[in-house]
Amino acid sequence: MATSRLDPAETTSLYRRRWEVETMSAALKSRVFNLEETHLTAPDRVDRLIGLLALTFGWTHLAGEKRAAREGPPLEKTHGRRARSLFRYGLGWLQSMLTTPLKNRTQRSFRV
Repeated sequence: MATSRLDPAETTSLYRRRWEVETMSAALKSRVFNLEETHLTAPDRVDRLIGLLALTFGWTHLAGEKRAAREGPPLEKTHGRRARSLFRYGLGWLQSMLTTPLKNRTQRSFRV
């Protein structure tokens, strides 16, 4: 990352925000939501689908943030970056909520 006009702290902040967009783009395409497999061509339907998926991504990311605040952040790899994004962290939690029978869940796992 190189820049000549921005403060290094501001550059780092901008790069972090860019990385969140990259995470969302990857989730929308092939990693999670498989947007490309819909084969939609009608612009209004594509707009609605992308809007719905963006809301879903935001909700899942928020669930990851809440989980990190409650249980601690995802593990870090040896190079210092997280093994999973907050999106993936939240997705794992939501998947377990949806697939685990209600009687096997703890009261603590209900709070998002």
